[in-house]
Amino acid sequence: MNKQPSYWKQYDQVFKNYSYKTIYQEILSLAEDLENPFPMHKRGRKPKAKPAEYAAFIVFEIITENTPLRDMELDSELFLNKHIDHSTFGRNYWKIPYHYLMKLLRLIAKRLNTLLGNCFAKICDSTGISTKIFEETIIKGRIRIRNKDFKLHGLIAYHPDKQLLYFKDALGSDKHISDAEGAMRMIHQNPELGYYLADRAYDAEKVYREILKAEGVPIIKPKVHRAKMFSYKAKGRKHWHERLYKEIRGMVEAVFGGLENKGMLRTSYKHEESINKFSVIVAIGHNIRTLMRVKANSLRFLVYYATNSEIISIDF
Repeated sequence: MNKQPSYWKQYDQVFKNYSYKTIYQEILSLAEDLENPFPMHKRGRKPKAKPAEYAAFIVFEIITENTPLRDMELDSELFLNKHIDHSTFGRNYWKIPYHYLMKLLRLIAKRLNTLLGNCFAKICDSTGISTKIFEETIIKGRIRIRNKDFKLHGLIAYHPDKQLLYFKDALGSDKHISDAEGAMRMIHQNPELGYYLADRAYDAEKVYREILKAEGVPIIKPKVHRAKMFSYKAKGRKHWHERLYKEIRGMVEAVFGGLENKGMLRTSYKHEESINKFSVIVAIGHNIRTLMRVKANSLRFLVYYATNSEIISIDF
């Protein structure tokens, strides 16, 4: 008999087992498993919080409410037990390295992989990050002013049996980095077996090369042009499976659609590095919420099995 609870029952367990403080503590415990994001001052006044606490709190505030710096000051006493000026959070956000946030994202993905096992497929896709930066561009011979958009590239793991998706890796960039280039970099960092699905934007030699080197199976929608004989693209296109592509590729829209509904694809940051770090934090937020669901329902199953003794093994 199937004991897997419905989606809403799983979602409800998050609220029963987690509060904002426990979510912050979850992020802090992950941040403390990494090295300090930036060194502490050896001279001058003693800092009000440790570097890992600043990093965890800033990430927490962004992924929950996309909180501006001034509102972080209002919440500081609740979570850090000290009133900290918003300018301090601004300076420390600037000091947190981009690669530190990448490590935090990959650490959460590794925890999810441990709990869920290897994923069935990985999906490559990207979405835009809207900003308040304006730039001049020429459209049909006329100078136009428009918002400068950035990208969040994602390598997203899909577990069809659990109906769960999470970021194996992510990359923040401006639009000078193509979808294919972003996917190539992420796959190079995460070479694994299994299916890799992507749309026509990823039908590029370098993407096929990285997938085949990892002994993966590329399911990439081919463009109209023919591939060169003996190229990685020619080898990879032999694996094209239209039915599998149609069944799985669209699942990634649930991830980006959810982020859009939460208002997480818009930022007021104006520096390119800050925006790219914000993009990675957006991916961290999705992974944290997924980790909460998995842990909350794992706890629920343990309690259920202990009280009913019907099943002695759990699925997570």
